[in-house]
Amino acid sequence: VQDIRNVASDAARLVFKGRIDVPQLGQRTNADQICRSLVLDDGASVDAMPSLEIVADDVKCTHGATVADLDEERIFYLESRGLSRADARALLIKAFCFELVQKTEDMVP
Repeated sequence: VQDIRNVASDAARLVFKGRIDVPQLGQRTNADQICRSLVLDDGASVDAMPSLEIVADDVKCTHGATVADLDEERIFYLESRGLSRADARALLIKAFCFELVQKTEDMVP
């Protein structure tokens, strides 16, 4: 599983070009590739290009990408619970990143 997370702000430009190759000998491969990106400011941008090259014929592979800004309804909900706008945004960004950190910690024996 390739789970990529990006957070772009200010004038950042992020590029993800991922690739999963499955050769003929890779029968019964099960692979997933996802790139999730948050764009926090109008000047920031993300280019995501996930790709698969599959030569084997007995595989299960997926790939995809999402690029979004912070959900205003979630920010509003947190503000209605007493958080400032800045704190609500920071919490949502941390939650976005923490999900991946938590998956990584689950993989360590």
